[in-house]
Amino acid sequence: MEYKVDVEDVKFTLFDFLHPEQLSALPRFKEQNNDLYQSVIDEALKFARTEVAPLNEKGDRIGVQMVDGRVRMPEGFGEVLRKFGENGFMAIDLNSEYNGMGLPTLINTVVSEFVMGACPSFDFFHLLTRGDCNLLQAFGSEEQKQ
Repeated sequence: MEYKVDVEDVKFTLFDFLHPEQLSALPRFKEQNNDLYQSVIDEALKFARTEVAPLNEKGDRIGVQMVDGRVRMPEGFGEVLRKFGENGFMAIDLNSEYNGMGLPTLINTVVSEFVMGACPSFDFFHLLTRGDCNLLQAFGSEEQKQ
């Protein structure tokens, strides 16, 4: 099933209503601009449609299973999760000092919305892993952060 989203509505809300370019006044985001944000969003949408959406039926019908005492994801989930991380989507708003993109959480929220819409069961990997990373960024030792 094709993943459908009103991209123009998302762009309007993000760029015309929320104005993320205002964040460039903050030191952390001073080198960033709407072109960068647009590029990340476009790639995330493409990834959600081509890689994540095809997993949706397996996520619903098969789900995660316990096999011989080990948790098994449906076929394809591991490979797409690996690609998701390689493309940087797992670390969009994480500190660039630790290999994150260092983008605003607002951009991560848009990406997560695309992934959630394409396959909710897949997006939980992103949400939970990101939560772990945020916890380590805030409270972890330097060794853990590396």
